[in-house]
Order: sequence, then C-alpha cells, then structure tokens
Amino acid sequence: MDTLPRSALLHTAFVYGHLLAVVIAAAGVCFADFAVFAGKRIDAKLLSTASGLVAVALGLLWATGLILVGLDTGFDPAVVATKSKLLAKLTVVTVLTLNGVALHRYAFPQLAKTQRLARAPSALMPSLLGAFSTSSWLYALFVASSKPLATWFSYGDYLALYALALAAAAAVTMVLVRPKLAQRLQQGAAPARSQPAHRVHDASFVDSLQAS
Repeated sequence: MDTLPRSALLHTAFVYGHLLAVVIAAAGVCFADFAVFAGKRIDAKLLSTASGLVAVALGLLWATGLILVGLDTGFDPAVVATKSKLLAKLTVVTVLTLNGVALHRYAFPQLAKTQRLARAPSALMPSLLGAFSTSSWLYALFVASSKPLATWFSYGDYLALYALALAAAAAVTMVLVRPKLAQRLQQGAAPARSQPAHRVHDASFVDSLQAS
C-alpha cells in the first residue's frame, strides 16, 4: 500500500470537521425548537444552550471552510470567481452568520424573558429568523451535495434557488409556526399580567389579619 499524501489526509480531516459543524448546528436547531415548543413554557436555559451550540457550529464551519478554500484555491480571487458552488457556499454561510447574530441579539433574548413581561412580545421576528436559519442550513447541505450540478448551475442559479427556499420557508412559517409561537408567548406572559392582581389580593388579606 502506497503512503497517503499528507495533503490528502489534511483535506479529508478538514472536510470531516466541516461536515461535523453542520451536524452540531442541526442538533442546536433541534434543541432550540424543543426548548420553545416542547414544554408548557419556553425553556430559557435550554434555549441559551442551543444558541451557544449553533454559534460554535458556525465558528467551526467558517474555520474549516476557509482552510478548505485555501487548500483548493490558494485564495486566488480569479479562481474563486470561477467556482459557482463555492460562491454559493460563502453566500449561504454569510447569511447564516448575519441571521445568527440577529437571533442571538434580538430573538432569543426576547423569547427567554417572555415570562418576566406583562405583555407578550411579537412572534413575527423570531418566527422569520428561525425560518431563515433552518432553510439556510438545509440549503447549505444541498449546496455541499450538489457537485454533479456544479457544472450546470451558475452562481445566479444557486442564488435564485436559495431565494425560493427562503420564501417558501417564510410562507410556511407564517401559516404554521407563527400562530403557535404567538400562543406560547401569550401563555408565557400571562402570569406576569396576573401578578398585580395577586399582589392586591395578598395586601387585602394582610390588612384583614391586622384589623382582626
């Protein structure tokens, strides 16, 4: 058996790490959905853990992806510009990163503090950001497995299909996911709205004890 070249071993190792990042991200997305929809109320602790898992996956995806780009193209802009599949990958991962920042800074904190609010927050932004996240991860898997199509698909073709996937995910989310999430948010905020009434009742009870 001939000795395997070191470059092939390195390339395989980084491809494996790249795929592992997608698996970790998928687990994080599943845990996030479970935290929001599985219990009677939103599990803020599990949601925080899930968001951290997705952040780690994105970091690993960028690190291994850039190393693979360097190995395959030497970061030569002229070579990169000829690879529609690679450009599509970079675009999807960039969208995933920006969407992830929005989820971590706005949507997840909003969901986590629902039980401390007297009024339920809007379900629109978390629903759409979640839809974009899920559809983008799925489309990233499609791009990664589309090597036989790469010679036929231009970068514009990949973008058009990606836009269609995002639109379809948003439409399904608005019909199926947003109403359910709005109901969960309303349930989570209900105890906060009823808290003043309990305080008034407790105060009246204490007053009656003092009067007697």
